[in-house]
Amino acid sequence: METKLKIKEDWSGLKKELKQKYAALTDLDLTYKEGREDELLATISRKIGKTKDEVSNVIKELQTKMAGKSIVEREGIHSEKSRSARNLTGEGEGIDADPRHIEASKKH
Repeated sequence: METKLKIKEDWSGLKKELKQKYAALTDLDLTYKEGREDELLATISRKIGKTKDEVSNVIKELQTKMAGKSIVEREGIHSEKSRSARNLTGEGEGIDADPRHIEASKKH
């Protein structure tokens, strides 16, 4: 039976995660070539003692985890940019944008 696996994320990131999770895996074991996913699964399967389906599931879980990180990182960056933009325009919590106060603080 051939396992259908699509590498959706950056393979170098997935490779790094797999090597951290399974110390027995080497860069050579994790050589990825598009269209040869089944061979990759077979190699990983032999090295870590799991079935190809189990390996496929591990990779899919890592892809989901990495995709979630990417969204969180993007959202975090977006939120930080928004917060900075609000601060620059005088919007946001704790910022007094009243021009009278700004002028008064310049005189001191």
